Amino acid sequence: MKVTKANVYSISVPKKSVFAVAYAVRKAAESIIVCLHTDTGLIGVGEAVPVKEVTGESKKEVYLQLKDFCQAIEGFDFQNHEEILEEAKIVFANMPSALCAIDTAIWDIKGQLLKKPLYKIWGGAKDFCQASFSLGILPIEETLEETEELVTKGISHLKYKIGLNIHEDIRRIKKVRENYPNIKIYLDANQGYTVKEALEVVRELATYQIELMEQPVAKEDLEGLIKVAQNSSFPIVADEAIQDPPSLDRLLQIGTVPIINIKLMKCGGPSNALSMMQTAKNAGISVMIGCMIETRVGITTGLHVAQSQDIVQYIDLDGCWDLSEDIVSQGGAILESGKEYVSNGTGLGVCLDKELLLSLVDEGRSS
Repeated sequence: MKVTKANVYSISVPKKSVFAVAYAVRKAAESIIVCLHTDTGLIGVGEAVPVKEVTGESKKEVYLQLKDFCQAIEGFDFQNHEEILEEAKIVFANMPSALCAIDTAIWDIKGQLLKKPLYKIWGGAKDFCQASFSLGILPIEETLEETEELVTKGISHLKYKIGLNIHEDIRRIKKVRENYPNIKIYLDANQGYTVKEALEVVRELATYQIELMEQPVAKEDLEGLIKVAQNSSFPIVADEAIQDPPSLDRLLQIGTVPIINIKLMKCGGPSNALSMMQTAKNAGISVMIGCMIETRVGITTGLHVAQSQDIVQYIDLDGCWDLSEDIVSQGGAILESGKEYVSNGTGLGVCLDKELLLSLVDEGRSS
C-alpha cells in the first residue's frame, strides 16, 4: 500500500465569540489539515494548530514545512510508516503541531487497516469522558451570563481563564462560586502570575471549592510552579511547562505536581502523548488532556487519547464547539448531556466536508 497523494490545507475557521486568555485574544481556529491518500482508497487525516505563544511555531512556517514533507512522502510504501514518522520527528523537531498532524494521519490509516477505533487500539479504558468548557477572561456580569448559558445546557465542569488582573480574577471566581455552588470550577492562569501572586490566589480561594488551577506562573519557572503546588489546598496543573516527553522528565528531576495537561499540539501527537501518560502513571501523576482552538479533527484525536487510559482524570476538549463551521461531515467527537465521546468508526473515524474545507482555505495556503 503506497501513499499516492498528500494534501495540506491551511484554513481559518471563525469562532462564534472572541476568546481572551492571559497571553492572547483568539477569534478563529488557525488550522492546517493533512490528508494522506493511499492506493487502497484509505485516507488518513490529521490536524496541526500552531500557537506561537506556547510552542514558538508560526502558521505559515508549519504550513510550508508540512507541504514540503508531504510532497516528499508521496510514493512511499505505507508498510514503512514507522520510517515516515521517524523522519517527521527529525524534520519537525521544533514544530510539534506539524508532527501531530503527521502522527495522527498515520494512526488514522493504521486504525482503518486494523478495523478498530484508535482509543480501543490504545487501551479502550472508557466509553466517554466528562466534558468541561472554558470561559475566557470577561467582566463579572458577562462571566455569570456565560456560566448560566452553559449550566442550562447541562455543562457542570467549567474552566475559567484568569491571569490578567489578580484582584479582579479573585472577585470574579468568588462571585461565580456564590452564584453556582454545585458546579466544578477549574482555573487556568496561562502563566499570568508571579509566584507571589499565585500564592495569594491560592490563599484567597482556598475555601471556594476549586478543583484545580493550571499553569499559574511562567513555564520556565519549574521551581516556582512546584512551590505553588506545595502550598495550595487544591491541585496545581503543569500545562505550558510540560510540552513533550523531555520537558516532563525535566520537571520530574526537580519535583512534581499533582496533574499535568497534555496537549497533542504541543507534545507532537498521540504517540508522544501516550508515552507521557505512561511516565505520569509511573510517577503517580494524574493527566488532563487539553486542546488549542481546534477543529473537530483535532478534538476527536484528543478524545481518542483521553478515552484510551484510566489515568486521564480530566479533559478540556471544547475547542471545536464554538466554531462557526464544522469541517467534519460524518463521525468524530460527540458532545451530549455533558459527556464527550467518539463516534463509532475505525481509525480516527472522521469524514471531511471537502467543499467546506476548500471554502475556508487561507489565500495561497493550500496544495
